[in-house]
Amino acid sequence: MEHLSSFDQAFKTRSILKNKICAAHPEFSVKIYGPSSSITGSQNNQVSSKLQNSNVISPWLSLAEIVKPIVLDEWQMVTFNFITDPHINFDTNSPNPA
Repeated sequence: MEHLSSFDQAFKTRSILKNKICAAHPEFSVKIYGPSSSITGSQNNQVSSKLQNSNVISPWLSLAEIVKPIVLDEWQMVTFNFITDPHINFDTNSPNPA
């Protein structure tokens, strides 16, 4: 079992979308709030979304992640687009996520 701080629980966004859904709707938004009172240490103020292809034998190899900065102590809308946003591929040989 993974234990997360309240900040991590609020902002750790994981999205595993099927290829058909992602191709039709590659963009989505989330409204988030990050309280500065929950921050300890020197972690980055950011939120991320991950996408993988569930139709392949090793889906984790197709994992792509988009990381977005956030501002603490204010509500904000963060939008992820798996076609146009810069992303990080787990496997550098993987194709673009959408």
